[in-house]
Amino acid sequence: MASAARQLTSASAFRILNIFATTTVSLLMMPFVVHTLGDRMYGLWGLVATLLGYYGLLDFGLTPAVCQHVAAALGRGDRAACNNVVSASLRFLLLVGVLVLLLSGVAAACAPRFARSAADAALFAQILLILGMSTALSFPSRVFTGFLIANLRYDLMVGAELVALALRTSLILSVLLLGHGLVAMAWATFTASMAGMVLQAWLTIRKYRWLRLRLSAPRTGLTRSLASYSIFSFAGQVSDRLRFQADPVVVSMFVGLAAVTHYRIASTLAQEFIVLTVAVTGVFAPLLSRKYGAGDFAGVHSTFFLATKVSICVASFLGFGLIAWGKPFILRWMGPAYSSECFFREDLLHFAFCPPGWGGDGPAGDH
Repeated sequence: MASAARQLTSASAFRILNIFATTTVSLLMMPFVVHTLGDRMYGLWGLVATLLGYYGLLDFGLTPAVCQHVAAALGRGDRAACNNVVSASLRFLLLVGVLVLLLSGVAAACAPRFARSAADAALFAQILLILGMSTALSFPSRVFTGFLIANLRYDLMVGAELVALALRTSLILSVLLLGHGLVAMAWATFTASMAGMVLQAWLTIRKYRWLRLRLSAPRTGLTRSLASYSIFSFAGQVSDRLRFQADPVVVSMFVGLAAVTHYRIASTLAQEFIVLTVAVTGVFAPLLSRKYGAGDFAGVHSTFFLATKVSICVASFLGFGLIAWGKPFILRWMGPAYSSECFFREDLLHFAFCPPGWGGDGPAGDH
């Protein structure tokens, strides 16, 4: 039990470190990026990020399934089963990566439906293709992510992600300070993502030399087992996307790109609240799978109730803090121009004094 407690503490610490670093960089960078690009351009960037987030559904819940099956196999001490699970998922995720490339091309062709001017549509398509290629290549990398989570090796995973974060931040700062725009930001993001994925794969293979990656067809029983688990994970992912990532698309279509920026500022804080809560409690999942694989059902019971207590405490503390201090924080962080009252007051005045199609700087300037 002491060993499991140490593993949980270490895993939670690394996940919290990663979230803290990511959140800190995001909070420090967002005002600079927004004020450098402007509301409309940052709104376009946020819209692309939202659409790319839906690509995550295309793994159909396989990444959590890989984590669960590998953790259960480790609980039994069956390395051959681990290799079979990793190889089967790699074969599927490579096909998903190809599908993402095709969908990115289709979405780029539909750019005029998301942007109201030809220039914005062309820029939207270009950024979507660059980041879509990065997303496509990230799918095979999820095999290593699931494998490391199952082994509770968050140190290796977080190490690679922190390197990618530092590189991405440095590149974005450089291209914006040099006067470049969204396309350069997209290439900076692509470069940093590739570096992080390659580093994570190298660290995993170097640490676990017994890991074997094969593209041969998996056993039917293994495929059925992965699918039976992933379908429930997929349903949860769909509900999360609909709850948390549908709004920017609706806002862009009916209000404008500038409104996406205002909405994204508040939603970023809400998303960080969710991510931090999951970071603290998500480390229990692979431990539960290990205990289940080892047949330790008493351990499953006690770990589940411990996870429930921790999640209630963390979510309550962060949630009430966000409700109480969220608005004052936004005012100090981004400035009074990004308060909801200020935005809607400007929005109403703009529509009252400017005819449709007027190209001003307010929210209706997207027409």
